[in-house]
Amino acid sequence: MDLAKHCLDVGLYTEHLDPHRRFWEVEVGLAYEEYLKLGGGVRQHRFGVNGSVLKVNHSRELLDDTPTGIRGLTIATDRAPAVVSLTDPDGSAVRLVPRGEAGVPGLEVAVAASDVGATRRWWTEGIGADDLGDGRVQVGTTIVALSSEPDRAPTGPMKGRGLRYLTIQVRDVIGEYERMVSLGHDGPITPTQLGETARIAFVRTPDGDWLELSQRANLTGPLS
Repeated sequence: MDLAKHCLDVGLYTEHLDPHRRFWEVEVGLAYEEYLKLGGGVRQHRFGVNGSVLKVNHSRELLDDTPTGIRGLTIATDRAPAVVSLTDPDGSAVRLVPRGEAGVPGLEVAVAASDVGATRRWWTEGIGADDLGDGRVQVGTTIVALSSEPDRAPTGPMKGRGLRYLTIQVRDVIGEYERMVSLGHDGPITPTQLGETARIAFVRTPDGDWLELSQRANLTGPLS
């Protein structure tokens, strides 16, 4: 893929905004950047993570604990003199590691796969990720660490409690979406333009995990 930003972003949904803000700002030490109105009773609060963005989507509606393949995050930080294991307010695992250690340049996302080989090929052949071996692939500075979980349930709807989706910033959403679909990958949400801000689409991994393809005007220039 022709990337517009060389790292992935992560999105979660929650009904519990205040505990999440305290957790990510105070315990993890992330900088709050901005919030966006997404419509449908959802507001997105954005935190910086070594160039990536953690998107905390606050829902006014009650959310379900539907299956998700994203098991947790590992964040490189200067705040951690050693590995620190935390749990976010909705139960997702978060590890802080000293910068430059544990082989994590900025952000690592733990993802369970029913078939690690098939999911690795999805990332390397479909997305263009680098294969690091041992089930780990890398997109820019972001590592996706795949663990074998043969009996894991397919991921449910994107709007559910917890870590729900990843985002990759590209220069041409329409072209990349059409290419992924032509390769036989599931593309349940076709390219949609959000005013003058962005154009987005969604594709899914073999286990149904959600990947947002995003073309943001502030990264690629005006949307034609």
